[in-house]
Amino acid sequence: MKALAAAAFAAVAAVLSVRGDDGADAIVRLLNSRNAGSPRLYEEAAARVRRDADAGLPLQRFVIALISADPDAPAAARIDGRTRAEFLESSRGRILALAERRDNPLAWYLIALERNDVNLLRRAAAGGNVQAMNAYGTALMSKALAGVSMSPEEAKAALRESVSFFKKAAALRDANGLYNLGLCYLRGCGCEKNVNLAFESLRTAAELGHAEAINNLGGFFRDGIGMPPDPAVASRWFATSAEYGNPYGEL
Repeated sequence: MKALAAAAFAAVAAVLSVRGDDGADAIVRLLNSRNAGSPRLYEEAAARVRRDADAGLPLQRFVIALISADPDAPAAARIDGRTRAEFLESSRGRILALAERRDNPLAWYLIALERNDVNLLRRAAAGGNVQAMNAYGTALMSKALAGVSMSPEEAKAALRESVSFFKKAAALRDANGLYNLGLCYLRGCGCEKNVNLAFESLRTAAELGHAEAINNLGGFFRDGIGMPPDPAVASRWFATSAEYGNPYGEL
């Protein structure tokens, strides 16, 4: 993850004040960990980013303001409306300048989140931001599966495009990308169903600490998906997921 953080934040650190690799890594973990199904890591990352936001760092302020709008935001990211507006106003200009002048994909991703702009989200994804790859791929897949304003042929093309973004994120060893790709292989959604590839993708995501993927591996062994059932191995995977605070692992 540190290698990914260094690459993703190299251009940002040159323009904005990011306090070392730990500060950059905390932002990556905050943007990633909710979708990874780990409330514990989500809270820990939020606390680290919030400290830097309170110290006035613009990138951290913008990220906390965005996360705070989530009804399930961790405690450290919960701020009142006045503080949220202050954080956004004090940092938006620098984030936007980074996007427009340097075409930074992370900055475009953050602006896309604030504006709820799917076109900017795709731009960030095409530029190489893994969070945007997963978000855009998920949005595209949801629309295709809902069959909204799409012919069957268009829906199939959208599903394939969605999987292509998950594959790009997975190739960068992004845990969320690997998890999304694993589910696609498992369900045959936008690709040929392949239980072996599903298991391998989810296992790699699990090795990177993706709590939801860890829980899903338990399901493979519990239900005997592509293998004989093994309740003992399943319970160990579920216990590991539960250690991350994942509610399904706890269940």
